[in-house]
Amino acid sequence: MNLSKRFALLVVVVLFLGVFASETEDEDVGIDVALPEEEDDANEIFQPSSDWKTIQPGQAIPAGLHVRMDLQTGKKEAKLLEEESSEKPDEEVILPRDQRRGIINKNRKVFTKKELADMLAKIPDDSDSSIPPALPDLSDKTTANRSNLTANDVESMLKTMGLSMRSEVEIMMTHIETLAEATASNEARLNALNELEFYVHQIDNARDLNAIGGLVLIVRCLNDTDAKIKSAAALVLGAAAQSNSAVQADCLEYEVMQLLLKELNCSDDVTVNRRFLFALSSLVRQYPPALAQFLQRNGLQTLTKYLTRAESGVLSLKSLTLVTDLLVEQRSGADETSSRITSSTGIRLLEMLRTQGWCQLTPKLLHRENDADRNEKVIQAMDAMIQGCGGEFIAADVTEQVEEAMEKWKAALEQNDDGYYETLIDMTTQFLNKLKHCEKTGLCA
Repeated sequence: MNLSKRFALLVVVVLFLGVFASETEDEDVGIDVALPEEEDDANEIFQPSSDWKTIQPGQAIPAGLHVRMDLQTGKKEAKLLEEESSEKPDEEVILPRDQRRGIINKNRKVFTKKELADMLAKIPDDSDSSIPPALPDLSDKTTANRSNLTANDVESMLKTMGLSMRSEVEIMMTHIETLAEATASNEARLNALNELEFYVHQIDNARDLNAIGGLVLIVRCLNDTDAKIKSAAALVLGAAAQSNSAVQADCLEYEVMQLLLKELNCSDDVTVNRRFLFALSSLVRQYPPALAQFLQRNGLQTLTKYLTRAESGVLSLKSLTLVTDLLVEQRSGADETSSRITSSTGIRLLEMLRTQGWCQLTPKLLHRENDADRNEKVIQAMDAMIQGCGGEFIAADVTEQVEEAMEKWKAALEQNDDGYYETLIDMTTQFLNKLKHCEKTGLCA
């Protein structure tokens, strides 16, 4: 390698080390320390003069010097800057990484390793401070013992710190006491209901709700004059009853079905009706006794009201989705322990749907403007009802409307291939095949 290339390589190395040091130096530190590896004397700091002097290996170089290196021998020399450059800001000089001991600023106090050790030895020992530890001393316990602490051990530790550990049931009881207080404000009661809704999603907490006296208070709130309290209570009830047969049975004992249907028939508050419809769905899904009571109390007629009202909007789709889920449950026979009841009520449900005009009402919910979510729910409902309503679907020329929606989904699929529209197209294709089979065989009613 010729001399010019060696010089260029040296410049690159020096520039790199200069950038690295400038990024890592802490400007706020008031003390610079030179820590030698072998010797602890003042000779570790290079003493500059106006003449060139050789820098010994390991010496720290004060800032603001003129430094040069012999590329042949590797010897480094430094001297003070000329007077005309004394007004320029000091430059930091950095040795190669393997020989660097730190950068020394002449304007800052320098300490040797021995001096630092002497100063540290004079610092008072505050290990016996009167400040108590944050946690109890566990030094007498092994790591294995600490990992096997019981709940009682943890509770006793918390008590020493003035804290306590409460179970979720105890927390729920605190909120139930708020609901039971006659003088509690609506704001406090609403907060208690919101907190309970969080806890009853856990199935064991939901089962304990009645045992600790909470369910009867929730049912009482369904009749409250405040719409927010009523709505929040329905949300708690729906969260507790979801796929929880114990809570569903308790709700039937408290005649919750009658309260829900009464509110859905009489109220015009959309928010309240949505929450009550959610509670009704949680009560009748996967629980045949509740479904039988729903049909006996003309619950289907209540849902039919939402299908016939143009202003119902989201309530009509939620009613349709509920009926679809009930038909699918009956068809799949998911609950083997009560398959006979499910099957019989399922047949009655399909017959009642035809009697109350659902075979004609459902296709009218298809959206011409291609509301994908709406049309998806309508087609799913028609697929669930096809054995009892196939003839009405054919007479209403459902095929043309469904094919029109599917063509729009195919166009959307080309623009957005995320799997959603592909699923819709597959579902719609299966429904159209079933409808064609009904038309060809005449087996569908």
